[in-house]
Amino acid sequence: MFHSQLLLLLIISSIAYGLFGRKKNITVTGELNCGRNYYSNVRVELWEADTIGPDDKLNVTYTNNSGQFKIFGQAREIRNIEPYLKMHHFCKHGVHDVVRFKKLFIISLFIYENYMK
Repeated sequence: MFHSQLLLLLIISSIAYGLFGRKKNITVTGELNCGRNYYSNVRVELWEADTIGPDDKLNVTYTNNSGQFKIFGQAREIRNIEPYLKMHHFCKHGVHDVVRFKKLFIISLFIYENYMK
């Protein structure tokens, strides 16, 4: 009786873990330039790509006067998260132009389960 209850508890725990997954964290720091100039006030969005359903927006920030940004996001996933950045800008070959956006995927080497400051 005890062994069957223990086995049932282990099975339920495994299923619950599989349904809810683990929280994964990502922090991205960077600097944007337009030609040789710092690119300030650029909207930077951190997204997480989903196979099924729409992608999840994790966070939004803007570059500072030096073109630098730091953005943090987290998502609960069964597998690794697939984060990417969307940057809304006006720069084309170093010259200000019409609104554009750049999508940049982040390699999985930089994804953590625990946030480390």
